[in-house]
Amino acid sequence: MAHPEGFPEIIDKAVELKKEQPRRSDDCLNRFLEKYYGKTIPKSTLYRHLRLAGATRLKLGVSQQKGAYTLSREHTHDLWIGDFQEGPFVLVDGEALPTNLCLFIDCYSRYVVEGRWLSQTNPRYPYRFLIRA
Repeated sequence: MAHPEGFPEIIDKAVELKKEQPRRSDDCLNRFLEKYYGKTIPKSTLYRHLRLAGATRLKLGVSQQKGAYTLSREHTHDLWIGDFQEGPFVLVDGEALPTNLCLFIDCYSRYVVEGRWLSQTNPRYPYRFLIRA
C-alpha cells in the first residue's frame, strides 16, 4: 500500500492534535492537516492509526462508552430483530409479482426464529408473519 510523501509526519501530527484535544473529530483533524500539509487522510485510515497510537476518546479517558453498541442479550428471546429484503419476482397466473424475504432473528442465539417469503401485494402478510413467529 503506497502512502503519500510525508505520511508518518502527517499521522504524527494527527495523533498530536487528537491528544491535545480528544474531542476532535476526523473532519476537524483533516481540516488541520489540509491547512498544514495540503493533504487529508481518509476517515478509516485516520482512525486506524489513532487507535494504534492509543489516541482514541476511550483510551484518552474522555469517554467511558465504547464506540459500537451490540444488540446482544443475556437470555434467548429477550430481543428479536426483524429484517425485510426484496426478493425475486414470482409468476402467479402469468403475472410477475414481487416478493419479500422476511426474517426474525434472536439476538441471543443468532438463530432465525421465523423466516418466510411473502407477497408484496398483501400488506397484512407481515402482521400474520409476526403472529406465527
